[in-house]
Amino acid sequence: MIGPGELSRTVARDSIQQTLSRMGTPMADVWRKGAKDDTVTVGNFVFAIYQHKQGQSQEGAVEWRKDFAALFRAHGQRSAFGTPV
Repeated sequence: MIGPGELSRTVARDSIQQTLSRMGTPMADVWRKGAKDDTVTVGNFVFAIYQHKQGQSQEGAVEWRKDFAALFRAHGQRSAFGTPV
């Protein structure tokens, strides 16, 4: 799921914090303290803040996911399903 986009960084951080807190995950504390690169993973979920051009939140999300997957591939990481990313 991609968030609604067009949010300020503060509103996006607060929204993710609320979701992580409701999930009851220890990653809520990591996010609260300032997650590296504004990204945390919880199981198969990735929570991140990304920037995009006005009106292009979906395109920005797709570009962010491509960059994230490329980073995993560059380091030989595998997905949670055991297949290469």
